[in-house]
Amino acid sequence: MSMDGSLLISKTADPKTFAVKVAQAQTQESTIYILLYLENPETSEQEKVVIDKFLIHIKNDYPGDSLCLLGLNEKNNPKEIELNICGPLERGLILMEYDILFENQAYSVKSGTLTDEIRKKLASLPTGKEVTISALCRDLLNNTIRIKQKLLK
Repeated sequence: MSMDGSLLISKTADPKTFAVKVAQAQTQESTIYILLYLENPETSEQEKVVIDKFLIHIKNDYPGDSLCLLGLNEKNNPKEIELNICGPLERGLILMEYDILFENQAYSVKSGTLTDEIRKKLASLPTGKEVTISALCRDLLNNTIRIKQKLLK
């Protein structure tokens, strides 16, 4: 629990994972308290008891997310091609929809998976061709993020 208000900490579907978002962009550090709720024997009310606290430093330079096409190789098996979110951090982004442009053809898909038609077109592209993908993703706090990237086959 962050009691100084500089971080927003939320539960996720996984009970072992919490989503942390910086609430104030200009903040350089934050204090996080680990609390335990105990019942007061005299009043029978729940009270917060601080077990531990620690200071964390907030980095301003955030590594960006990127898109990658997995399974796009020399064999060109269309069934193996998948669109994924790649990056230095695993932050639980979920692909919601995407737009893809290649060889002057544009496709807009309201799903996170590639269609069979797009897989076949990607597999048939010659090596060195450029593909532009713009994906809409959702993070653990239900914020939407747009990732746009050009990829080479």
